[in-house]
Order: sequence, then C-alpha cells, then structure tokens
Amino acid sequence: MIKVGFIGYRSLVGTVMIQRMLETDFQELEFEPFFFSTSEKEKPSPSHFGSTDSLVIDSFSETDLKKCDILVSCQGGNYTKSIHPELRQQGWQGIWLDSASALRLKKDSTIVLDPLNRPLIEDRLSQGKKDFIGANCTTSLLLMALQGLFEKKLVKAISGSTYQAASGAGSKHIIELLQQIYFLAQKTGVNPYPAEEKKRNKNSALELESLATKALKNEKFPREYFKVPLAGNLIPWIDEENPNFPGSSEEELKPTRETQRILNYSRQIPIITTCIRVGTLRCHFQALCVRLKQNLPLDEIEEIIHWGNQWVEIIPNNKEESITRLTPAAISGSLTIVVGRIRKPDLDGTGKDLLVYTGGDQLLWGAAEPLHRALRIILEQKMS
Repeated sequence: MIKVGFIGYRSLVGTVMIQRMLETDFQELEFEPFFFSTSEKEKPSPSHFGSTDSLVIDSFSETDLKKCDILVSCQGGNYTKSIHPELRQQGWQGIWLDSASALRLKKDSTIVLDPLNRPLIEDRLSQGKKDFIGANCTTSLLLMALQGLFEKKLVKAISGSTYQAASGAGSKHIIELLQQIYFLAQKTGVNPYPAEEKKRNKNSALELESLATKALKNEKFPREYFKVPLAGNLIPWIDEENPNFPGSSEEELKPTRETQRILNYSRQIPIITTCIRVGTLRCHFQALCVRLKQNLPLDEIEEIIHWGNQWVEIIPNNKEESITRLTPAAISGSLTIVVGRIRKPDLDGTGKDLLVYTGGDQLLWGAAEPLHRALRIILEQKMS
C-alpha cells in the first residue's frame, strides 16, 4: 500500500487540507497515512482515513520520512530547506508535495494548480518528476478568477494591489490581530453594545479615535509577530525585499514568475502588484487592472470569466451586491472565487483595459485545495 506522510498537519494549511480530504471521497483511495510533527511527536496519531494505533512521528526523523512514498509538507519553508536536500542526498526517491515557496522555482519542480494545469501535473508525473509545489496564495486566486481569460490567451499584462488577510502570515498572526482589537477596545473603553454606548455617550467619536490612535503607539500594544499594528491600521509591505528589485518585496514578484510555470508559457506575462496586509482574518482580495490583447465587449468578457471554472461567481457591479457578496465575510470557508466591480475604463482609447476586483479564501484555493487535488492526482496515477 502507498505510504503517505503528512508533515505539519496541525498548521493552518495542513488542518484545512485534511478537512478537505475528509469532506471529499478521499477515503476511497488506498493509502496508509503517517503523521509527522515536532510538537506532537509520540502522541497517538489522528484517526483520519481509518483507525490507527501508530504514534505521531518526529518531523526530523529522516529514517521514518524515507519510508514514505509521498510526503506532504505544510511545515513551512525553513523546514523544507532543512530536510528536503538531506532526504534527496540520502537517495530518497519519493514524491514531495509542499505548500511552502522554497522549491517553487527550482528547475525540476512543478507548481500545482488543478484545474488550470492538471495535464501538466500528469505529464510531469509520467516523466518521473518528484517535487510538486503549491503556488503563492494570491497567484492561485488571481489565476482561478481569470482562468477563462488566460485560457483564451487574452491577457497581456496585469497591475494592481492585493489586500491580504492576517491568516496569510500564519496562525499566530490571527491570534495577534484579535489581541490587537481587544487592546484597542480596552484602551478606548468603548462599549461593544451600540444601544448602551449611545446611552452612556461619555466620549465623542473624535475622542475615541484619539484614544485609539494613542493606543496604537502604546509600547504594550501586541506586535510580536506583525511588528506593527494591523488592527485600526494596515501594513503596506508583505515579505522581504528582493535584492535584485529594490523597492519590491518577494511577495510582489511571485505572480509573474509562478504564472509562467503554472501555465507552462514560454514567455512571462508581466503582473505588477503592491501587496498590502489588512485587518481581516481570512480571504485575500485583489484590485486589478488587466490589459487585454483585444477590445472585447464587457458582456463577452464577463461570459469568458464566468465559464473559466465552476467556482467563479460573477458579482453584479452595484453597491448593494458588492458590499454584501464581494467580501471576506461572504466567502470565508468556501471554494467560491468572487469576481466583481468589472468595468472598462477608457484609459488610452484602445478599449483594452479591464478593472476587476476579486477574492477567495486563501487557505483553500490559495494553499490547501491545490495540494489536496494534486495528492489525489498523484495517488490515482500510482494506483493505476
């Protein structure tokens, strides 16, 4: 039986991936699961995918890792950089499936994003390739949203801004954002119940804003992980600066490089973004200006986007539906990719520019779902 090792299965991405596997018919596939963790080692293994009497294994036990035919890592880039080369040097020939970015641009790696590139994944498996890596979260969400336009080779270039949730940085960052919100509430003394606050009316809105601004600068404000306030604020820089492109972060350069590899294009499509962290818990959104190769009617463009894949949902461009359906609150925890605020500005008289606002759950399509689907493809090919 095929042995599959799950590393970092308790992380945000690992937890969501396991949930997706349990929600689908994954248990019909024949494989033997093994669970690896640094914090849970020697504890009883989860009972996912059938009962087991085994224990959780140390994530750094190379002997046990090498016993697996497939390793699925949600442990992070530093772990990958540490353990993956060691396993390969010791002759391990299994398949490595990873959510981290460490191996994405390596020559023999394949970035996975089914349904966009299932044929490529299958082809690389047939060629004997061993490393399959999930894409950057905003790259995945962008490509899912505009799959129809990419498939028809209509996209010439994209510029825009991303609005990325706290959970994109990790579980500790979700908790810290909530701590920051609580700290602000305490320091302003605002009553969480509007009716009672109105009756009390101790402070005007401006006085509350002043107290909140002062709290943001308080040395005790929770900022261990974000380093700066996110609640009541935003952070206009994500990831480290790329030394070859001063003024641009690594996060902002990923879409161009990864899109080319996902779609197996011979040339890159320029995708220029400014990445911003905002005070939401889950789901990433992007405001994009797409330069098309043709001047197409708006209704035809919407039709192409709509039929890109079954998860895309076009939101009519009006205020009521935009503010209720084109939001993290509306789609968190779902596979829906919302696309709205679709307009054609006449920037240069060519009619080839398209404004789009789109979003999706970055823990699902941005991370866990491509791994979940790639693992199914790998298992099905191994079992055939």
